[in-house]
Amino acid sequence: MTVRNTGNVLYTFAGTLNVTGGGSTRTVPLTPTGIYVIPGGSATITGRLAGLPALGRRAVTASVTATVPGGAAKTVESNTVRLSCFPWLVAALTAGGLLALGLVLIVTRKRWRACLRRRAQERTALRALKRELRATRCRPGRGSAGARSLRSSGRTRWGSGRNAS
Repeated sequence: MTVRNTGNVLYTFAGTLNVTGGGSTRTVPLTPTGIYVIPGGSATITGRLAGLPALGRRAVTASVTATVPGGAAKTVESNTVRLSCFPWLVAALTAGGLLALGLVLIVTRKRWRACLRRRAQERTALRALKRELRATRCRPGRGSAGARSLRSSGRTRWGSGRNAS
């Protein structure tokens, strides 16, 4: 905030920020304190408002007291400024995370459905193969060619004959 001495007397300035809202009132000092401003001159005084809420509204009014050395003092207040606080970084990160999660779900869903389709095709093929095997086993005189040749020769799969030693 810039203060100007438009008169012809040397002034000393001191100021505060009055922060209201959120159920409490705080006062923040403006620095430098007790600064002299010559007639026709100006000075900038600043204050740092720390500890703002992540979400909410506050009203800030600057109050400056001009004092003539050894004389009277006058306090002037600025217009009230309304501050709205919103956690934009948290909101942006949350939105980005939800978007990434949505994309992952979409991509994964396509892969998952393709996997389910493949499994269904494999199950269908296995069922058909089982039906075919059951049908060939149940028919008389219709075994596999390898089993028929072993039975007719009297040989087993693990040895050369019945009494192999």
